[in-house]
Amino acid sequence: MGLKLPVDPPLRSTDQPRVRIRGIYATALSKFFLDREYQIVQSSDLMKERLPLEEKPLSPQIDIKTLYGKQGVKISCLSSHSEKTRSLFTNEFEDVIINQKEIEKGAVYKAIIHRPSPKGGYIARLTPQYEAWLPPRTIQTGNINTGDITILEVKELDSEIGIPRVSRDINYPGDFAVLLAKPNEVKVSNKLSQEEQERLSGLGEILLPDEWGILWRTAAKNVGIEELKREIDRLTEKAAEFTASIEEAPSLTKLRNGFQSMEVFFPGMSKRKLDSTRRKVVPTVKNHHQFKSLGMKYALLVDFTEDQLSTTLDPSKASDMLNEFLFSRCRREGKELPIYHKKLKGREVILGPATVIESKTKENDWEYRTFRRFETGGIYDGIEARQESGDIGVTFVEIGSEKLVTLYFDMREDLKGIYVNINSPIELYKNGVGYYDLEVDVVLTNEGEVKILDRKNLERLCNEGIISKSLVTWIEDKTQESRRWLEQNASEVVEEARRVIELAK
Repeated sequence: MGLKLPVDPPLRSTDQPRVRIRGIYATALSKFFLDREYQIVQSSDLMKERLPLEEKPLSPQIDIKTLYGKQGVKISCLSSHSEKTRSLFTNEFEDVIINQKEIEKGAVYKAIIHRPSPKGGYIARLTPQYEAWLPPRTIQTGNINTGDITILEVKELDSEIGIPRVSRDINYPGDFAVLLAKPNEVKVSNKLSQEEQERLSGLGEILLPDEWGILWRTAAKNVGIEELKREIDRLTEKAAEFTASIEEAPSLTKLRNGFQSMEVFFPGMSKRKLDSTRRKVVPTVKNHHQFKSLGMKYALLVDFTEDQLSTTLDPSKASDMLNEFLFSRCRREGKELPIYHKKLKGREVILGPATVIESKTKENDWEYRTFRRFETGGIYDGIEARQESGDIGVTFVEIGSEKLVTLYFDMREDLKGIYVNINSPIELYKNGVGYYDLEVDVVLTNEGEVKILDRKNLERLCNEGIISKSLVTWIEDKTQESRRWLEQNASEVVEEARRVIELAK
């Protein structure tokens, strides 16, 4: 009797899901998962000092790393854990945003070679819906043709031609080793010391099975030779069992699950909750994760301040002093202020350029007034007015605010309309400010009517799993709040904008 397809990768199962966490969110997320009875593996020495962690010599089923830009984390997890992992974040972090890849890295398919690729190699059809690129370097000359059925493994989710990259080399990942489809090749994790790499490399030469290669994983350093030999024997048996079971499988089907990849973004409310979680473990200043995401020099200052909290500094006063200092370093009068307008599906638009006319503190946060003069024509979406050369834009940027307010005037300083963007709380970024656009806007049109735009997108984004139902409710509440604010305060806002225009002259 064959295996039930698709099978899972041949990692060992445990009662508690295993998670490895690296980066600026490691302390908070380690506490978060530990409280939910996950097993934290391969932690740093510092994390072992902070939390009651029991070292287990196994590889992670869920791997979490800080994203480039430090606004969230990238998660790679066994597909069998992906739904629960996603639910954990959406249930516990109100404004969290999740973008998940549809194809899993390491998944294996019985595919059909569909057509030649303009970049060389072939385009293969993995399922009726999904295609992938089989590069020429993975194909022996004359060894494959259009229409052939072949077994392919997903090696990379985003190739240079915009679709996953696949190979006919099928590897078998275990906890201590990966069985490689490259005979006589021995590799070792580069996370290990030079001494450990040399030891495992020599051991690999001894344990090499016929027709296979070995990649020793990080967890291999924690176990003895006999356990490593059993691992290689187990993976070899699993490979043979898998190969025998897929012969009769239909084409265009998944044969083995892979690792689901998702990007989890932490806007302002999520960062504040992570701050609170971290504070249960070690002294933590206000806006810890926001400031840590600004770059090394700010991160070092945060670390230094927190090191003093348990000895000489009052936590509340220290947080206020640090916030005041860091915000003061972000004064930008007379300079351009990049505004990073991030879409929920990952696209980023930099608004501007606009010049800061005024910056000041407001209730322990920071506020900017920016000025921009338009040189080209067009249309102001939503406010039903033409954009003309000489028009003026004044934007109110308040750190921590859930709205970005822009007023548009003609060259005679007559109001054309007001645009209120509903967004995640505005944050300081490394060289500007940023937020996640929440797809709904409130406007005062050129005819003086207050309108709400784009509400229809929210339900679709929720159904796609990008945002949670609780975030949809929050957005709807903030939208109505902003509508009332605009109806009641439009004249005051216009006068404030005209004051900024005078300062800009």
